[in-house]
Amino acid sequence: MGCDIHLYVEHKLDGKWAPVSGEFYDQRNYSLFAILANVRNGADFKPITKYRGLPSDVSKVVLQESESWDLDAYNHNWLLLSELLSYDWTQTVRRTGVVSALEYDKWCKYDRQHGEAPDQFCGVVFGSDVVMISEEDMEKRLADKTLPDKWNNARRDAIATNLHGVYCHVTWTEPYYQCCRSFWSDTIPRLLRLGSPDDVRIVFWFDN
Repeated sequence: MGCDIHLYVEHKLDGKWAPVSGEFYDQRNYSLFAILANVRNGADFKPITKYRGLPSDVSKVVLQESESWDLDAYNHNWLLLSELLSYDWTQTVRRTGVVSALEYDKWCKYDRQHGEAPDQFCGVVFGSDVVMISEEDMEKRLADKTLPDKWNNARRDAIATNLHGVYCHVTWTEPYYQCCRSFWSDTIPRLLRLGSPDDVRIVFWFDN
């Protein structure tokens, strides 16, 4: 069952925390969940904090939102913007995933050399037509002289046809910030516009 985050933003006005209207983040990103609160931490990220609960001075609006979820919500937590900014997002994590032959070919030609993760990967694949091979065997199959050499529509079509259902496991090292790009590119800048980093915070919890 999937896990989702419910994230709210508060800022301090006249010494009291008040809710900020708008949706700041609603994506399902388990890497971010692990970093923020050690939730769904299958890749051994170092979390900023673990369980804190709701802040004692949480705004009434956010408290009511939390109570509306009753027992369906868990791992209530909060973080100051200053804590988010002082955290080391440049540290790296070793990731693993399963990729198709087509995704592996594209990744090796364009993204892997720049330290990027595959665009599409998963933890496991099932199916009667699924064939799991080693990365070494994948490279051999993709070096087949019958496949067009250039990365173009002809090569993509040939791989999709000849290596349909063929997958392999891959590993790569990725900095934390790359695992949470939209949080850094969209959410953090919006938070910075709300005031001093010690006067802005996110309050959040999760549900399955």
